[in-house]
Amino acid sequence: MNSLEIVTTARLLVRDQSDRLFMPIRPCSAKSRPGDGDFFGGKVDAGETSADAVVREFYEETGYQIDASGISYLYGETDRDNDTWFVRDYFVYGGRLALDQIQKTPEHIGLVCVSEATALYLTQFEPHRRAIGCL
Repeated sequence: MNSLEIVTTARLLVRDQSDRLFMPIRPCSAKSRPGDGDFFGGKVDAGETSADAVVREFYEETGYQIDASGISYLYGETDRDNDTWFVRDYFVYGGRLALDQIQKTPEHIGLVCVSEATALYLTQFEPHRRAIGCL
């Protein structure tokens, strides 16, 4: 019998002063979802909460430090792919940032600020689409 792997990730939706969403764009060479719109975040490390992980990941990806008290839980889901369970938690940052406050991450080829409708267009990743719908 195979054992199940559990992969937990946390993502953060961030808006600018005009209420548009920041969307990092994945490189065309990415293993998964090349060229797709993304959100900030990544895997939750052992001993870390999803909220702690999203704060850490946002800082690592942008150089901008947010406080965990400034984020709110938005949406979560689980699904299974073969022997792996994926747990995805989405958070929204309550503040508003300017584009020049966020560094472009090497993990992405660009960073855009877009309306919710455009964000839906830029991502075909269904959990991201559902998170946008929860705003």
